[in-house]
Amino acid sequence: MKEIFINDWIVQYDPDKTSQIYKKIERGYSGYCSCQICKHYSQYRNKYIPEDLGYLIEELGIDITKEAEVSFSGDKTIFQGYFTIFFHFIGSVKTHPNGWNICSAGEYFQYAKKCLIRISEVCEMQNPLFFGVNTLQISLLIYEGISSHDKISFY
Repeated sequence: MKEIFINDWIVQYDPDKTSQIYKKIERGYSGYCSCQICKHYSQYRNKYIPEDLGYLIEELGIDITKEAEVSFSGDKTIFQGYFTIFFHFIGSVKTHPNGWNICSAGEYFQYAKKCLIRISEVCEMQNPLFFGVNTLQISLLIYEGISSHDKISFY
């Protein structure tokens, strides 16, 4: 296990085991869906994922082309709004300086230009390859054509 600081969290992660699981996954969520949002995201994913965030995702052992889920809120005709993308990886949260529990305090925070992220525990997995191992979810909120100060609904 390796350790990385993400915001104020110390996250333990296993990039080798995560990478091994991703090699067994045929394609990401957008590869199975035929809706306009998934087709657009799949075609332009490299445009939306900031380079420094790409480095973090790669470091965690995640295959950026194999997301667990994609959604979009905003104007779908011009894709002005924000994408929410989920990825899973093997790991656990070691500690937070305030002793917070990651489930209750897993809030989005600014990570890169036009991108907020959140680390949380995964209670329900979409892919059974992650069953039986400590798994975390990294959620990306990538906004296009709006600022992070515009009204964004979090749930």
